[in-house]
Amino acid sequence: MRMLGTRCSLSVFRWDLLYLLARLLADKRPEVKALAGNVQAHLDALRVRRETHEGAEDAVVIAGALLNKEDKERDKVLLEMGGVARVRDKDTYKALFATYSPSKTARLPIQEESAEVRRILGEFASLPVDHPLRVTYEKPLAMSEELVVAASKQSDEAATQLALQRAQTERFKLSVDKGRLSVHGSLVVLTKDKDEAESFFRPTATAPGDTGDERDTPAVVPAVPAAAAQTQPKAAAGS
Repeated sequence: MRMLGTRCSLSVFRWDLLYLLARLLADKRPEVKALAGNVQAHLDALRVRRETHEGAEDAVVIAGALLNKEDKERDKVLLEMGGVARVRDKDTYKALFATYSPSKTARLPIQEESAEVRRILGEFASLPVDHPLRVTYEKPLAMSEELVVAASKQSDEAATQLALQRAQTERFKLSVDKGRLSVHGSLVVLTKDKDEAESFFRPTATAPGDTGDERDTPAVVPAVPAAAAQTQPKAAAGS
């Protein structure tokens, strides 16, 4: 049997476990059929792991969409404010946009733009409370910045959770490979035939239907004896 390894997707692990489970349950020998319980447990755990991992991926996508939306809203305030200030109060415009023009400010990376917005808000605080630009734009800009900061925090937290889930998924894959190897060893002992033990495992890592025949075997399928439990070659499939 081949070790799948952490580079294989959870789908490949699922296909392999389903194939192994079907072969074990179809066997007429009770001692062989009894091995199916552990395989079913791995399959159940895989579905939970996949759902949890995909949930973390979903959270990153959603957080990214919200952050992008809030960033665009902040850009609108900056650009409108810059256009008005340029026409109505050139001195204040130069103070508000001393480093970058409004359009360049809006194109800055999110954190750098936040730093510039905080500086602009500081400039607003030095203006008279009834200054037209301050009255019109200080509050909208401050509110948009707060929303960006909140969305950025949510995005960072989602990214951290996804990194944790990726690490857990890698450990899970290693545990499944260890379980598959254990079943292989048990089959060698029970059948006293290494080739028969090999036949219980799916001979290909390709997606179902891609070859049209589950009996097709890839060009290289390294045999892994039971004694090689600690050896884990790289898998050919992607993560």
